[in-house]
Amino acid sequence: MELIDPVRMILGLLFTIGMLLVLWAGIRKFAPGMVQAMPKGERRLKITEALQLDTKRRLIVVKDGQKEHLILLGSTNETVLESRKHIPPLTTKENSK
Repeated sequence: MELIDPVRMILGLLFTIGMLLVLWAGIRKFAPGMVQAMPKGERRLKITEALQLDTKRRLIVVKDGQKEHLILLGSTNETVLESRKHIPPLTTKENSK
C-alpha cells in the first residue's frame, strides 16, 4: 500500500502533463493565432500618443498601418472619436539640417 500511493501520484502527474501537451498541440494546430505572437518587426498597431484626462478617462492615438484612430478609453467603455489617414509631418530644409 505504501508503494502504490507514490506510483499513483506520479502516474496522475504524468497523465495531467500529457493532457496539457495534447491540449497545447491541438490549439497550435487548429488555432495558431492564439499561441504564436507576431514578431516585433511585423506589428501593425502602435500607440503613438496617450493623454490622461482624469482618473477614469484617457485619450490615445493608435496608428494602424496608414490610419490613425483617436480613442477615448473610460472605466466602462471605449469610443472611437476619429479615424483618419496618417499624414506624415512636413519636413523643411531648416529641420533637416
